[in-house]
Amino acid sequence: MSKIRVSVPGMIAILIATPVHAAEVAGTRQPSAVAKAGPVAAMAKPSTVSRRIGYGDLDLASASGQADLNRRVGSAVEALCQEASTGEGSYWSNAPTIRCRASAWGQATPQIDRAVHLARDIARTAGSPPASAGITIVLAR
Repeated sequence: MSKIRVSVPGMIAILIATPVHAAEVAGTRQPSAVAKAGPVAAMAKPSTVSRRIGYGDLDLASASGQADLNRRVGSAVEALCQEASTGEGSYWSNAPTIRCRASAWGQATPQIDRAVHLARDIARTAGSPPASAGITIVLAR
């Protein structure tokens, strides 16, 4: 057997074994069609899922803007945790889902706090909001 290592950035590397004939090893026979075809790309699910939650349209210096951002983040957390779910047990009540939500909110909360703090500073000093405002959450599958 000959082995072909397939590695695609952002994907899982796999090893494909292909049969090798004695004549191929001795160099007296043309390589098999599989060997001539070269590396084969195999698509695999990425090992993480992520979301960016925009808030550039919200006034985070206000309570209503903060509530809107928290709703957006909550929706993104639920969608991410469903996507990252292994499918074991009930999604809504199983321990991995509870840990997933805690992890996602653990990533989002400090970003929300910084965004609100910045919005209040900007409101106080009449500055401009940042051009690209968003909360990013990345979870392992």
